[in-house]
Amino acid sequence: MNRLARQVTVTAGGEILGERYLPLGSTDVSRIVEEIAVLRPDFVLNQLIGPSQYEFIAAMADLRRSDPYFASPRCPVLSCNLTECELPVMGTSADGIVAAGPWFQGMPALLAGQEQKQDFSSSFEAAAFASVIMLAELLNRRPGAEDLALSQLLALPNARQLGISARTHHTRLPIAIARVENGGFNVLDVLEPIEGDPYLTAGRDLPRPVLRVVT
Repeated sequence: MNRLARQVTVTAGGEILGERYLPLGSTDVSRIVEEIAVLRPDFVLNQLIGPSQYEFIAAMADLRRSDPYFASPRCPVLSCNLTECELPVMGTSADGIVAAGPWFQGMPALLAGQEQKQDFSSSFEAAAFASVIMLAELLNRRPGAEDLALSQLLALPNARQLGISARTHHTRLPIAIARVENGGFNVLDVLEPIEGDPYLTAGRDLPRPVLRVVT
């Protein structure tokens, strides 16, 4: 995600002011937030997960309260790793976060024909449900399919009908943009589904990598 963000930002004429990482589960975010307060970026891309993310978002909320520059929406925080089930843990500190993902509560189910099932707790549950249904569709009316290797199963003609890519074995997913408001996600926009590119090989409208050595 950071690689893509760097490419898109630099190509658009933007500048990356900093890129910092934490050990998984670390809550030592004070130095990162202090650096953000000094650098004063236009937005912050948050890729932390779990307790690291919760502590970081809480610290950013404190920064917003103490420094008007960071008040939403002047310097928004964008997260691509946030789901509904985490919002109760974060409380009001999550308000104003802009989130991107394939599904948020209130959207249709990820798999066409399953619109009646919408009461998922997060995009992970929605994707798990869709995956089980897709597996059942692959096995249905195909005697002996349960004995096929996964690569063979995903090469069946009906896999293409389900939207599974023959190249990557990933599915097409929509891109939803939402903002956290009053403890939930308010969906702002939903883009058309695109094919997954898990190995960043498709080159879909992406510029050549813009890299620099960080010491």
